[in-house]
Amino acid sequence: MDKLKALRDKHLAEEEALIREAFEATGWRFREAARWLGLATPSSLQSALRRHPELKEEASARAREGDA
Repeated sequence: MDKLKALRDKHLAEEEALIREAFEATGWRFREAARWLGLATPSSLQSALRRHPELKEEASARAREGDA
């Protein structure tokens, strides 16, 4: 079970890094980040962000601050 948890943690870390890269590449614009990731809809990105609440908060804050 420890190996399974380690694999899951690794997958989540890789997913978070990829989402962060997409946001940085698109100026923290949500819709463009979803397209950059090749997702069919922005709601797919929203689903992924549920697993990364800190990143979701950061993206929202940057968008409000005008970094987007």
